[in-house]
Amino acid sequence: MEGSLKRLNTDYIDLYFQARIDPKTEPEEVAETMQELMEGGKILHWGVSEIDEDYLRRANAVCPVTAVENKYNIISRDHERLKRCQPLLDYLAVLGKEKGATPAQLSLAWVLHRKPYIVLIPGMRSAERQRENAEAAEITLTDGEMAKIDTLSINT
Repeated sequence: MEGSLKRLNTDYIDLYFQARIDPKTEPEEVAETMQELMEGGKILHWGVSEIDEDYLRRANAVCPVTAVENKYNIISRDHERLKRCQPLLDYLAVLGKEKGATPAQLSLAWVLHRKPYIVLIPGMRSAERQRENAEAAEITLTDGEMAKIDTLSINT
């Protein structure tokens, strides 16, 4: 931690994330370490990535978790699953033509319409893709469109 703080030229980190779960380390032990870092003024808050409800409950009971970062998308990138997703992909292509949006933008818009507290962290390799991703926030999906996407994504 001291090395990280020195490299960052700061005394503390606002939000420290446990990016990978070590299956050999209990969540309570991780939370105790985060609590010590908070009490020592090294971090203000902590978060965890790719966890399940049990892990969150156990860790949060020791030291409150501020943020959770989990994958949440219409489909995964698994090739076998992609084959089963063809009806969803076809629908996104049609809907995209109607709305003047890419399937990626529709996927981001779908996530944004799910819950108001979800924050997107989309990947991008260019300024053009960043602009395109930001435009997803302007796309309105009807209840019917959301329901159809939900139905097609559940069947994948």
